[in-house]
Amino acid sequence: MLFFHGGGFVKGDLDTHDTQARMLRDVTKRYVVSVHYRLAPEHRFPCAHDDAVDAVRWIGANANALTGHSSGPTRIAVAGTSAGANLAVGAALALAGTPFAPVAQLLAYPLLHGDPTTQSRTDFADGYGLTSQAIEWLVDQYLTHPAQRQDPRFAPALSADLAALPPTVLVGAGLDPLRDDAREFLGRLRAEGVRTLAFEEPTLPHGFWKYAALANTVSEAAIRMCEAFRGLLDDTAGPRAP
Repeated sequence: MLFFHGGGFVKGDLDTHDTQARMLRDVTKRYVVSVHYRLAPEHRFPCAHDDAVDAVRWIGANANALTGHSSGPTRIAVAGTSAGANLAVGAALALAGTPFAPVAQLLAYPLLHGDPTTQSRTDFADGYGLTSQAIEWLVDQYLTHPAQRQDPRFAPALSADLAALPPTVLVGAGLDPLRDDAREFLGRLRAEGVRTLAFEEPTLPHGFWKYAALANTVSEAAIRMCEAFRGLLDDTAGPRAP
């Protein structure tokens, strides 16, 4: 499993999301590779997307050597939070139909379109951690031109190829300016026939997973989505970590 950290394409690294990656490993009983991709504004779109695709492809080509399995097919899953979920979907779309296509994906409070006109961008614009203004600033650091907001490599919700995506666990946060990104993407996935398990945590804000050690409500939500993802992975019969 490749895990892509969040941070709005601008911040975050392996350390800031290490606890989440380790929980994924512990709950799913799979190998987890945490990916640190190039960040804006030094590295603008589509650098992060390209890094995600390259990381999945490289792990697919080298997984047997890394895990000690000398033979057999490699099954890859992707997971991510916020902007990392965006990259997970982008990699899954780019590699669909190839030997490295992910068999499942976990998307936590994802940024999948970033439409500033959604109701959740208004309702939760301020006061819940991530603000609508901050989202716009982060997007501006990543993109070089407004037209790129319509590019499916940035806004995978706009892709015409969503039917090619693997089974998905999609988790939204009820007090999140990006809540409607998750809701709208869920509708698109189901319309395209993609097997999707969806949760919305109504009392939690964007980025809640990082507070799992501090609040039982958050811990329970995080474990719930990881267990759901394990169910999808079990269906694919992927190799487990010892």
